[in-house]
Amino acid sequence: MLNIKLNLILLLFFSYAATAQQLVFSNNQLNKNITLLPGARLMVAYKGYNGQVEYASNVIAEITDSSVVLGVPYMLKRKHYNVKANNRKEILIKDIIAFRKRSFGAEVTHNLLRTATFLGMAILLNDLFQQNNISRPNAFLISFGTGYSANILLALAFPDKTKYKMDQGWTCKVVQDY
Repeated sequence: MLNIKLNLILLLFFSYAATAQQLVFSNNQLNKNITLLPGARLMVAYKGYNGQVEYASNVIAEITDSSVVLGVPYMLKRKHYNVKANNRKEILIKDIIAFRKRSFGAEVTHNLLRTATFLGMAILLNDLFQQNNISRPNAFLISFGTGYSANILLALAFPDKTKYKMDQGWTCKVVQDY
């Protein structure tokens, strides 16, 4: 029985891997290609309801022939409703106006630096509270100011705004990955 389940899981995995698609943005003028696979983070501006510009930033869950789905896959959804975790959008490829890709390494580095900043500010606040010559409000303000400054620097180092615009010669197509 276990062998059958394992074979079924492997069959599903390989059938999914065989039908995996890539989203390829290319610019012939710059001779540049940007390839996105499911699991990559995509920041995108697109034509939304009534043609107004909307923005989305999330992990690519699925790539179809005509659209890209951003958000947490349904099988990983939480049981309770959480707008941030379950923010799932299907965006037509023809509606994309601008985009930016963030690599997995940059995403991991960004999260590690945010965690290190939080821990560093907690340690700094604890050390400042233990010193007798600094009052508690001043210690809190020092810790808050350095933490806020660190978050501003992180936002400058890892921007969430779109970088490449489709009207600058970028085209988008879906490629079957074999």
